[in-house]
Amino acid sequence: MSELSGNIEESQEIHRHLTALTRTQLSAPMQSLARYGYLDQSKSVFDYGCGKGSDVELLRDSGLDASGWDPYYSPDAIKKYSDIVNLGFVINVIEDLAERKLALASAYKLAGDCLVVSAMLENANARGGTPFKDGVRTSRNTFQKYFSQAELGAFIESVLGVEPVPVAPGIFYAFKTDGAKAAFLTRKGSQRRRPSDFTSRRLPAFRTKPKSHVSPSFRKYQNNTAILEELWTTWVNLGRAPKSNEIEKLEDIRRLLGSYPNALKVLRTVKGDEGVAILEKAHFTRYDDLTVQFAEYKFYRTPPPRPMPEQFKEDVRHFFGNLANAQSAGENSLLQVLDKQKVLSACAEAAEKGLGWLDGCSGQLIPDSILSFSAATTGGMPSLNVWGRCRL
Repeated sequence: MSELSGNIEESQEIHRHLTALTRTQLSAPMQSLARYGYLDQSKSVFDYGCGKGSDVELLRDSGLDASGWDPYYSPDAIKKYSDIVNLGFVINVIEDLAERKLALASAYKLAGDCLVVSAMLENANARGGTPFKDGVRTSRNTFQKYFSQAELGAFIESVLGVEPVPVAPGIFYAFKTDGAKAAFLTRKGSQRRRPSDFTSRRLPAFRTKPKSHVSPSFRKYQNNTAILEELWTTWVNLGRAPKSNEIEKLEDIRRLLGSYPNALKVLRTVKGDEGVAILEKAHFTRYDDLTVQFAEYKFYRTPPPRPMPEQFKEDVRHFFGNLANAQSAGENSLLQVLDKQKVLSACAEAAEKGLGWLDGCSGQLIPDSILSFSAATTGGMPSLNVWGRCRL
């Protein structure tokens, strides 16, 4: 019997396959892989419990070595050993605890580098349905086990014997080797989270033949896709339009597309509204990254590099106007830790997402909370000594 098929006597009324979704974009765990650069065609991906297979189709359309297996929709597919294995929102629909553990362990055995595990988190609307075992039975006779973030991490560790790394609410990475884990932590620290093309792609509702008429911009894009996509990646990474001196293949762009501004115009046209949304998100992400960077300079009393690298200098000019404004933004961000109400609001938001919980607090700091902050200024460079203990 398949490890996801269920015990006939106890679960014959539980219809697990009804929880499968038809997706028009990558699922949250797959998007996390794209965010951290794992979906760059260098690694194979296997979706364990792939449901209707939308993730697999999207990955294959993007040129990845991707496959999947599902006990209902793809029972005859081969369970393939792959670099990355995804167990996406599977364990939360299995009502039998022993079988839930078996599914997790079986998926982990197939992973060469990393197993991605995701599950539904407890939230205010999670208790709809009838209590059943350690979860609830829904009106459609499906089952849902709602975890807290801590409970999910502890469950993964207890079954696999490795400490998983949380990457988002309800999403953990379990690595097979210390080297794979160290490589991820290095990647996480050095690679900014940026919107990925994968997160914006859509599965078409139906396939149609291409129209005979193609606009000049689309024709230029089709004839020069590789160099334009490279330019697009640079644009997204920087969170701003690159300056001409920041483009490695500037002369090729000018030769093939007439001019650098024309290349940017072609990308704007081809990417459309989704491209605008990606660029806006990239802009705010890069701004936040730089603000944190200047906050760290202030906190550690370290001045910005002198002379400033040309790209860093352009970042400061574009996002802040000048160095003084950038330093002020960093200091203001740093001093926000002194705002007790913002701290409480951040704790409440985290609790709503399943990251911890609020204990005996309903909108106000509880009487026996201790929040102690002190700030001292030395030589014009503020040094913040912040510590706190709060039952939140």
